[in-house]
Amino acid sequence: MAMCQPQGTLDRRDLPPVERNFACPSGTFVLRVFSDQDWKTREAIAELRTGKKQVWRRTLPHSFGPRDAVVLSDGKVVLFDEWINVASKVAITLLDERGQTVATFSYAEVKRISEQTSKDLTRGATLGPYRKGAWLSSKPSVSGNLVVVSAGNALLSLDCHEGTLKRSHER
Repeated sequence: MAMCQPQGTLDRRDLPPVERNFACPSGTFVLRVFSDQDWKTREAIAELRTGKKQVWRRTLPHSFGPRDAVVLSDGKVVLFDEWINVASKVAITLLDERGQTVATFSYAEVKRISEQTSKDLTRGATLGPYRKGAWLSSKPSVSGNLVVVSAGNALLSLDCHEGTLKRSHER
């Protein structure tokens, strides 16, 4: 005799906290990612603040917000992946200090630039120490105007001045 599951338990999804904050190293800028509807919808809102002053506010294209984010000391923001584990169209998004999109890289572009297979990216994301998202193998780090992140067995560097993403062959 088959047991019935209560409706909705098979399709359970872990939601992010209603509010998450990401600060630049100096603490001058803080990015707040949140839901104003307690995640009843997938819509994520982001606002960048400096002190008590709101610099910008916008809706993000990431379902339930990004998996991770980096805020640079000049107010630029880099968003990584979506909260849900999908081959995202917004795997990496660079926003300028006004919240405008400068560059966006899809999962397919991350795969191509990293010279990794989907299997390698997934393995790195699920077996590595970071274990976040569909392809992230490490927590993003900042080095000057570069944001560096592991994708599978590759290091990727996002030049935040140029808006370009390259594979770094130093690993």
